[in-house]
Amino acid sequence: MQLFKKRKLLNITAREIQFLDNLSLSILGFDKKNRLIYVSRYLKDQIGHDTIQTGITNLELLDFLISIVNPEDIRFLKENLKSDPSWDPTGTRFRYRINGKLYSSKIILDTLILKDSGQEVSLFFLKEQRETPETEHLSHIKRSLTGNFYLQEHLKNIFDHQYTEDRQTALFLLSIDQYEQIQNNLTEEELKSMNLIVQERLKRKNPTMDLISHRWEEGRYAGILPRVESITELAKRMNAILTAFEHPILLYTSSRKLQVSMGLTLYPSRCSSIQNMINQAEMALTIAARQGGNRYIIYSQELKEGQHRPHLIHNSLPLALEREEMFLRYQPRVDSRGNIISVETLLRWYHPVLGMVSPGEFIPLAEDSGQIIHVGEWVLKQACLQAKKWMLNGIDLVVSVNISPIQIHQFNSYRVIEQILKETGLPPERLELEVTEMTLMNHLEKTVNALRKIHNLGVRISLDDFGTGFSSLSYLGTFPVDILKIDQSFVKDIIRNNNHKSVVQAIYDLARSFRYRIIAEGVETAEQVEILKQIGCDEFQGFYYHKPMTSEEVEDLYIMRVVS
Repeated sequence: MQLFKKRKLLNITAREIQFLDNLSLSILGFDKKNRLIYVSRYLKDQIGHDTIQTGITNLELLDFLISIVNPEDIRFLKENLKSDPSWDPTGTRFRYRINGKLYSSKIILDTLILKDSGQEVSLFFLKEQRETPETEHLSHIKRSLTGNFYLQEHLKNIFDHQYTEDRQTALFLLSIDQYEQIQNNLTEEELKSMNLIVQERLKRKNPTMDLISHRWEEGRYAGILPRVESITELAKRMNAILTAFEHPILLYTSSRKLQVSMGLTLYPSRCSSIQNMINQAEMALTIAARQGGNRYIIYSQELKEGQHRPHLIHNSLPLALEREEMFLRYQPRVDSRGNIISVETLLRWYHPVLGMVSPGEFIPLAEDSGQIIHVGEWVLKQACLQAKKWMLNGIDLVVSVNISPIQIHQFNSYRVIEQILKETGLPPERLELEVTEMTLMNHLEKTVNALRKIHNLGVRISLDDFGTGFSSLSYLGTFPVDILKIDQSFVKDIIRNNNHKSVVQAIYDLARSFRYRIIAEGVETAEQVEILKQIGCDEFQGFYYHKPMTSEEVEDLYIMRVVS
């Protein structure tokens, strides 16, 4: 028995079909043999996840529906299917009860093809009588899929019959800025009138444009500009369109000034396929709209790298440790005689596509996603293991590790550190944790309490970037801190700027009054070293002494200093 009549096919990927799970709709999906292969999350939640099993046929499903659907409606469905195997139940309304609640729904059918596998899926929507935001959202997605399907076919037809290699062709996408607000204030007739005027202005400024009004009801337009001579010529055409929309559009009872955003790309110089062309133009359009609208952007490789880099970094983070893409480097800190007495642990990431990724890029993303907990614990454990190895080899060094505020504020953070020390066998006094001044001042009481528990383990605490935050001197003496690290911005200009020299001197005097040690970071010249020594700094860190290095290089350097 054929449950579904053949309908218009939409080509989508398996991943794209997952949008259905985000909607509050009852949806069933069948393959060509009428076996149930998909049940929406909403329907599972309504009737119980184990009630309907995938793999059953449509007749078995009908047997199940008998238990929840009004008997008269079920009888109607069965009779029509048996008498006419090609019967299309679209539009049929029936009543059913779930968890004591009565629903009245209408059947809607669609057929999709999953491009990944070529599998055809018939979707069986149970649409509730009242139009809901979810069903409106579904309509939007279906219109989007339909629009892009039509656009692909149109582009293919143009390239098959009109494309010549000696000229470039531009795909042009336009959206009306703040269209939703405009739509809410106009009647259906006014919107249709506005659409005609928009198309007329686009054609008037670009007579050779092959205009596709593929989703005008959403304020979206697409066009093909053949025979593009140069980027300069294309830019002139786009500026002409922006100028055309400076004049208000006259409607039946009012006038309205429109602003538009446009995204473009060129074929074949900047893309290799029709789908690639659409994706590039969509990206350019999205960026133009995000930048405030009333502008155009032409796709470029630089645009792609700037747009996709954060997403690529974010998506790669969870597997970076597993793939052994992250590693540690250690920057030595020395005393006034140049002897290495501690090292700061620095996290590095070599991405297989992006190359070296700066911590300034990936640490904030790791913090936002919560992955910093896992990454931070890995760094801490590896640093402690290395410090223990050095200790067993007679290398007397304290290892310093930067700790994120997310890590500090996690429940029982001191227990995590205590466990790592226990597992690695590193004495607590050989571990130093660095927190920034800004971290300390955010959620002050909570942060201080957490750090005090860590400090009580015997772990040293250093306050990084000191002088750049907003520490209150009245609180400073109560912080569980052993070391103040002078921010490198003060060290950098200590030669030329007497104010910075005075700030460093004041920090030193303050540190001494609380019996804190003081470290100067970012030291790069002999002149800086001389002034910092005169002030009385305890430790120095920077390229003047040593760049970040591997654990083996640290070991060799330490042994050489001892021997000499």
